[in-house]
Amino acid sequence: MSEDIFVKYTDYIKGHNFVVGFGFLLAKLDEERIIRQILKSLLMIQSSSNKSIRERRFNIWAGNHLDRFYIALPENISVKIVDIFRKSFTSDFTDISTSYGETGHMGLYPILRYENGKIIEYNDDSVIGTSRIDDENWYGTGAEIHFRMVASADVLGFEKYGNV
Repeated sequence: MSEDIFVKYTDYIKGHNFVVGFGFLLAKLDEERIIRQILKSLLMIQSSSNKSIRERRFNIWAGNHLDRFYIALPENISVKIVDIFRKSFTSDFTDISTSYGETGHMGLYPILRYENGKIIEYNDDSVIGTSRIDDENWYGTGAEIHFRMVASADVLGFEKYGNV
């Protein structure tokens, strides 16, 4: 991989972010269904007629904490966006907890980013800079997903997002 591609398609995200998280019991975990609901929520945001909903930039984190698998959004995100995710999750899952925390203490890592209508998945360098349509071989949502890499912002001392 050339250094130019690495620089262009790598986002530097700080390790400590305050978030609102949706917790799913590990004992009943169906990660595929959760990811499908995340993508459906992002598609709802992407197609919203409300510009203040549609034109947003935010990360989505995931990880295990205690007895739950958490999906987390930035703490300061619009309540309307949190509600889109909440409705999507509660329509498909029972026993979801909502909590506030900090990504570093909860062991959460960035998995996705929404950037003004683009859905970005953080992946390894084998697919960096490419995209795919989420078809029936994956989660079946029809979303166009762009692949980027993520690195610690501690390297730079500040957050930086590449060319989107």
